[in-house]
Amino acid sequence: MHTKRPLHAVAFFLALVPFVLSDSSTGELEPSDLSAQQPKLLFVAELCRHGDRTPLAQFPSDALPAYKWPEGIGELTAIGQRAHYELGKRLRQRYVDTGFLPEAYSPRDVYVRSTDIDRTLVSATSQMTGLYPPGTAANTDVRVRFGNDPLHENEGGLPHLFQPVPVHTQSKDNDMLLLPDHNCPRQDRNLHHMYKAPEFREKVRQERHFLRTLAKIAKVDPDTFTVWNAERLSDTWTVFQHHSVPLPEKATPDIVAHARNLSYWLITYMNQGIEQNRLRGGLILYTVSEYMAMAALKYQRRLPLEYQGDHKKFVLLSAHDTTVTATLSALQAFDGINPPYNSTLIWEFYVGHDDAYFIKVEYNGNPVLLPGCSDVMCPVIEYIQSTAKRTVEGEFKKNIECMVGFGHFAALVNSWFRKLHPKENLINLAFSPDDQNDESGSSVVTSIIAVVCGFLVLIGAVGIASRMRSRYNGYVRANDASIDAVYRQPIMQDVVSDRRILM
Repeated sequence: MHTKRPLHAVAFFLALVPFVLSDSSTGELEPSDLSAQQPKLLFVAELCRHGDRTPLAQFPSDALPAYKWPEGIGELTAIGQRAHYELGKRLRQRYVDTGFLPEAYSPRDVYVRSTDIDRTLVSATSQMTGLYPPGTAANTDVRVRFGNDPLHENEGGLPHLFQPVPVHTQSKDNDMLLLPDHNCPRQDRNLHHMYKAPEFREKVRQERHFLRTLAKIAKVDPDTFTVWNAERLSDTWTVFQHHSVPLPEKATPDIVAHARNLSYWLITYMNQGIEQNRLRGGLILYTVSEYMAMAALKYQRRLPLEYQGDHKKFVLLSAHDTTVTATLSALQAFDGINPPYNSTLIWEFYVGHDDAYFIKVEYNGNPVLLPGCSDVMCPVIEYIQSTAKRTVEGEFKKNIECMVGFGHFAALVNSWFRKLHPKENLINLAFSPDDQNDESGSSVVTSIIAVVCGFLVLIGAVGIASRMRSRYNGYVRANDASIDAVYRQPIMQDVVSDRRILM
């Protein structure tokens, strides 16, 4: 009897050892404590540029003209498809293998949108094939819930359990989100004025000898060769270099680099100023913020019923270099270098253990410290405040800002009438609910003032409608001959309809 007591004492001491060690002064936390301290990922948005493509334009000096490429003009190549597939695989490791996204695709969690152009559509499809590769599709049917046998392999799904992921799009004529160079007369007017500004004219003057050199290399008329021609020539040479197509003999490395730097300057110049940032990238900022707001409200269990179907965990926007550049410029994070193929801009939205929200922005794998943010993990209020001036609150608001002449006044009046039945602002509801309560009392007064102002502006607009129509023909005078020099570019043989964009 007495011999068992020491054994009980030893066992009791050994049982206490883990608790004693866990309370040591090393400062290390138990796994449960670590997970409690880590912020929780709620939502991810990705804006990407398409992969490697064939040329968009051709010049007499080209060793392989655009129309002779087997894929077609401006189409994604096999290299571009593979690059986006590999990108999707990395995203699977990052978000599926960690448990953020489900193992099998679900439309409740994932949404994909692309511009209505082949190279971005195929890029999105290729990336989704990497994110949800063959073998991951769930070949299930509700019949099993009622005691029936599951589907056989040849009864449902695609071969090899391939998972198709829908890619949504809008026509180029209607896409105000992902095509910054389309459908905005005010932006066109701004660019027209910017091309007449002293800064632009001085740059053209400084580069005039180089432009003539490029024209001679391209075997085109030097007298009509513009900086836009130089940009497209540089893009064509970039495509050639990616595919080992020989460049013209006189296209030395220094000339190629100079042409590339000139194209960098031009795309940076196009994205100058708050108004240009709003018109070109402001709608994407708002769209991403609205998705983050829905994620926060879902987490708070306060998401309105009408938005339940819109809430997603991962959103992919497949677009172009101009889209990525415009968005980086709106974030005040553009480094002046044109985004290469497959570039990705990622927003990750987190909630901390104290229910504080954070946003992490990443460009091509590198965290971005945004102006106005105190840390890479930017508090959501700092992010919203730092981007507020460059954010456009929805397509309707962008449509108003893009109008010129009489159309602008008409859209403005329409917006004031809409204030009688304002749409709920999810961003304010998610991140500043107290302010919403404070502002509710003044909403009626605001609506009355808006309607009165709308009537006054409508009366004035009708009175000057005839003058406005005679003054505006689109956004410039019809007899402005300088437009031809900038936009028609008679020397370059355009082979695609994309206007003023390399993409």
